[in-house]
Amino acid sequence: MIGKLKDILLEDILTTSLIIYCSGWVLSILF
Repeated sequence: MIGKLKDILLEDILTTSLIIYCSGWVLSILF
C-alpha cells in the first residue's frame, strides 16, 4: 500500500512540475 501511495505521489509531482514547466514556456513566449 505504501508503494502504491508513493507511485501516486511521484505522479503528482511529475504532473505538477510539467504544468509549471509548460506555464513558464507559454509565459516566455507571450512576454
